[in-house]
Amino acid sequence: MSGREMSMQASSLEQENTRLKQQLAQARRLQRQYDEVVRKLKFAEMKNSAILSGAPDAIISMDYEGRILAFNTAAEKMFGYSKLDAVGKPMEELIIPSHLRKMVRQRLARSVADERRGEGHDAHMETTAMRADGSIISVSFSIAHVTCDGLQLLIGFVKDISERRKMDALLNYTRERLETVQNIARLGSWEMNLLNGGLWWSDEVYHMFSLDPERFNTTYKTFIDIVHPEDRDLVERTYRASVKSQSPYQLVHRLLLPDGSARWVLEHCKTIYADDGTPLRSIGTISDITERKHMEDSLRQRVEEGEMARKAMLYMLEDINESSEVLQKTNEELEHTHVQLHAALEGCINAIGKAVEARDPYTSGHQRRVADLACAIAVELGLDKDQIEGIRMGSLIHDIGKIHLPAEILSKPSRLSEMELMLVNTHSQVGYEILKDIQFPWPVAQIAYQHHERMDGSGYPQGLKGEDICLEARIVAVADVVEAMASHRPYRAGLGIDKALEEIRQHRQTLYAPAVVDACISLFENKAYEMLV
Repeated sequence: MSGREMSMQASSLEQENTRLKQQLAQARRLQRQYDEVVRKLKFAEMKNSAILSGAPDAIISMDYEGRILAFNTAAEKMFGYSKLDAVGKPMEELIIPSHLRKMVRQRLARSVADERRGEGHDAHMETTAMRADGSIISVSFSIAHVTCDGLQLLIGFVKDISERRKMDALLNYTRERLETVQNIARLGSWEMNLLNGGLWWSDEVYHMFSLDPERFNTTYKTFIDIVHPEDRDLVERTYRASVKSQSPYQLVHRLLLPDGSARWVLEHCKTIYADDGTPLRSIGTISDITERKHMEDSLRQRVEEGEMARKAMLYMLEDINESSEVLQKTNEELEHTHVQLHAALEGCINAIGKAVEARDPYTSGHQRRVADLACAIAVELGLDKDQIEGIRMGSLIHDIGKIHLPAEILSKPSRLSEMELMLVNTHSQVGYEILKDIQFPWPVAQIAYQHHERMDGSGYPQGLKGEDICLEARIVAVADVVEAMASHRPYRAGLGIDKALEEIRQHRQTLYAPAVVDACISLFENKAYEMLV
């Protein structure tokens, strides 16, 4: 090897030696800095260990590179790592799922950069974290910048929000189901904060009022402006009286829609109060009953017309009372008119019954078959003709309340959900509301109201027991069950008359009136009774 080559090699070795010395010096400086950081951190940790250990939330302190410097007891429990396992590790690699690490690292870097520019602020995020066993939890993560004995640190406060996320999901699901049911039933809900005047409406209320929720300013005043001018004073007086007396109310009134049309609504309201009696908020429901109201008015008008005709005939009889021949003739005409009125009333009832069944083709003829069986039971029990006629009339429209139910529910080819069943169970109350003001000579409204009551009080809607249920409704209840079980339904084939009789025999006395059950069974087993087709 020449002298020149040896000189060049020596120079290269000297340069490499110098570079290594510089790197070693740099490593020693970094080690001294790290030792100083650890010393200060241990000193700070000694001062704050009681606070950190007792904190309910996980607290993780880090340097600006994201390396964990402290890991409190709550963090150990939350993530399944001991403090010894965690300290010195990059936070995002230890507890952040791999697909989120880049995002978390960027958030931390941005927060540190903002702090160094003097624009720092605490960072907050909601994300998912990973425990030592690989399971995933939802967390709320807040980052604060602190200086401890001259050392700049990041303090992470972590809260497990997994249960809150589950509750949020459950609430959203419940809210969606409620909105669906309200839409089907055309039932809206509302709530008014009486402390700040804020008013909230469900989507169905806006739909019912033909209003755009994005454009309409929802306040109590704008609601009153929608109420029909002739009903506004009644609505306001009723609401004020309810709040003052601390009693709920229900009210039927009209709305005047933007297109000028009027709709009838049924409104329920209840107010919530503080312990000192201060009203806090009012909550309520509102349903569109326009079609039901029109039907009630039409039926009432027909009955009133019949009553007017009857009164006119009576006045005529008084005027010709002096002539027996004319009186006899008039009596015959009155009897004929009575027959005609009875026929007209029967025709109205039959028409209403058919209108109800027309909305539910799967149970077509149900009311007619129930009426025939109920009358046969009444004859077996020895009831008089007038009672039997009342039972027949009541049976023919005992399900009139179903006219308010959506056709999709009535003809659903599978079993009803709990929400849908609750909606169907309102038909007895609705039927009673339709019929209660009509002056029938028989308890027709009570038959519609009570035919789902049971002897032990387990029925609905009133939970009546025993003799509190009128005899006519007890008879219709048995006939209704037997016909329903024996006939086909959208969600099942007919079970047959034997199964139906077994049902009423098994629940004799507990659900169904014993005398009525015995009469019904006797009809089929001893009198060869057959259901109408």
